[in-house]
Amino acid sequence: MDQQFTNNKSSEKSIEMNNVNKDRFVQRIDSVLKEKNIIGGNKNNILPSDEPVKETEEKKQSFNCSCFKSLRTSTTFTLIILFSCMILGFAAIVGVILPVSFGKLEREDVSNAARRMMKSLYDDLNNNLRNLIPFSIWDESFYLVANLSVGNTTQEKIDAYMDSNFPVTIMTSSDVNFIVYYFTNGSLAIPRSFNSNTKTISKARESIPSVFQTIPIDHPLFIHNLTERKGGWLVDENDNLLMASTAPLIVSDWTDNSPISGFLLFARYYTNNSVNSVANSAQLCTSLHLLSDTNDLVSKDFSSDVKDISGTIVSIIDADWLNNNVFHYGILSNDASIKQRQCWKANGAIIDSPRIYALQLVNDIFNQPLMIVRIDISRTVYYLGLQSLLIAIFLLLGVCVFASVVIIGFIEINVLGRILRLTSRIQEITNANETSLRINIKSKLFSPEDELDRMQVDINEMLTKIDLLFERDAEKRTYLQELLRRISIVEERTSSIMNSIKDVVLTVLPNGKIVHANAAFFENFSYLPVDIQGSQGVELVRVFPELEEKITGDDTLEQVLLSLMTGSSHHMKASTKFRKLLDFDIYIVKTKIVHDEEDCVAYVVVARSSSPILFSTLKKSDSLLDPTNEFDRLLMDKEEREKFKQFLRIEQSEENLLFIEDVLEYRSMKSHERIQKQDEIISTYLKGEESKHPLNISGNSDSTLIMINKGVGQLDLFDSLFLSIKNGLAMDKYRRYKLQNKELEYL
Repeated sequence: MDQQFTNNKSSEKSIEMNNVNKDRFVQRIDSVLKEKNIIGGNKNNILPSDEPVKETEEKKQSFNCSCFKSLRTSTTFTLIILFSCMILGFAAIVGVILPVSFGKLEREDVSNAARRMMKSLYDDLNNNLRNLIPFSIWDESFYLVANLSVGNTTQEKIDAYMDSNFPVTIMTSSDVNFIVYYFTNGSLAIPRSFNSNTKTISKARESIPSVFQTIPIDHPLFIHNLTERKGGWLVDENDNLLMASTAPLIVSDWTDNSPISGFLLFARYYTNNSVNSVANSAQLCTSLHLLSDTNDLVSKDFSSDVKDISGTIVSIIDADWLNNNVFHYGILSNDASIKQRQCWKANGAIIDSPRIYALQLVNDIFNQPLMIVRIDISRTVYYLGLQSLLIAIFLLLGVCVFASVVIIGFIEINVLGRILRLTSRIQEITNANETSLRINIKSKLFSPEDELDRMQVDINEMLTKIDLLFERDAEKRTYLQELLRRISIVEERTSSIMNSIKDVVLTVLPNGKIVHANAAFFENFSYLPVDIQGSQGVELVRVFPELEEKITGDDTLEQVLLSLMTGSSHHMKASTKFRKLLDFDIYIVKTKIVHDEEDCVAYVVVARSSSPILFSTLKKSDSLLDPTNEFDRLLMDKEEREKFKQFLRIEQSEENLLFIEDVLEYRSMKSHERIQKQDEIISTYLKGEESKHPLNISGNSDSTLIMINKGVGQLDLFDSLFLSIKNGLAMDKYRRYKLQNKELEYL
């Protein structure tokens, strides 16, 4: 590793990004194929080691020591036990399990019906809210109550508003008995009541139930802010069931900071017609039983039971009500409670078939027990299911006895015997480790070809294809390597022509990003290939600052480049990496390239130095070592470098110099050789504790290591890390080495 480290050709820098990706791709494919033992190995090496054979022998010994001497014996015994258990199991189902299971199924069915009823009640409550919302989120309603609160309106305006918006037809279609506007403090502002029997409307305060005369601030219906929507059921002083909903009065184009002028209440009595409507909606039979009604039979029977039960918590905004569970199941009887029953498409007062019911406790708006909801469904499916399954099970018992004999005989003759012979033959081929052997197992009870026959054919075809696969992969590998070699030669010839040109040649995207440069650019401007890679790469305006000055107004860099395509050159100042200004004459041509796997427009910028002494003053060696540097001269001297390596070995930091030597060797290789060397350097130095000579790279950025790991053999891949390690050695270990060796002949 002598003077060759200083003789790397700078022309190689600009061709790396074009051809190493192909080398890298093929090398990776080759390594994967080798790992999978598809190419590069012995085609007869079916078993990678003797472990599977050893494991098989152990299994055989364990099997022979068991009480079951063969697959035939164990299978026959298992089938006999299985069929016996099936017969006993069917008998158990008939005697015990079946009635219990169908009873649970019936309870689950009626529980689902109860949940459907709760959903129907929620829909009814939500419909009441939907009827309310258009009148609460309305400028006219908002300002009417707001003006009334400050005395800035008249009764005539209020009556005109109420009469026009809440006539008898609206009250009837909305199924509302009470419409009440409240001020923000909960006091009654505007009352309206509707008698559904007489079809009359009253605006007297006395017509409003006492529970709605005022809504205290701690009342569940009180609205505190514009996002609240409240509702539920409650009972007035006459033991009538009421459903009510409230919403804030806000302007139509409200925001989160909008004020409220009060709130609006819609309420109605929950009559038999209401219950019937809910039953029709759920397509069920149901009845509501108020706990406050001392004459109700259901309430009497279960009033003590519900004291320890958490009732269903009603929500106006969420259909998943809490504690929505059934607390009792029973068989419906023809008692006085039937009179309250409402059914879908039927007379609820008549029971025409056995029915099972479920009870749910529903809380009122104060979250106190309010009523019991009873839902019942027919038991027809339950009885039909029991009858049908009993008949089917007795038939199955007879079939099982007959089928068990037939199946055991068939499996023994047509399956087990052939499987055992097939397994034995496969084991012979495995132990022989020879894919040229084939399987030929015949003799079965029936002549038509079956799955086992096709499996034999498939296994034989697989063995044949494995042989062909090894041969084809070997041919493909040879062809791929030859193709890659030819492509590499052609690209290197093309790139060498570009890099022999002393003029700077840049390929630039319309946004100014430099995507390719020849060797003259790196020599004259002191950049490295890594400087033009990635999203933070060098842009054209940094190299030619005068281009940025030409961008005025709404112009873009692409427009400036187009304006310079005059067919003649243009004199411009150029800036190197270290901000030194040079004189160049540039010539611009528009072209098309493939970038990031897409066709795109690009510009080729050719720059020729205006100074005849430019190359003689700026051209430097492409090597990472500088002969003018004292430490670099030591690295160029083989004998002194070996002495320094002995010193580092004593200092237990030899890996730093070994890394420097490997990187210098890496830069002296051709592109396809560098890919293999790259993997070797990474595994030797950059894999932490897994590496043979791990480097201390804590001072380097993660992006540097990521770029190295994702690299594909670029010439300058390790340059950044190389300089960091080299400078560390020069500043520390080399100084101590000089103190021990004061007389260095090579200096």
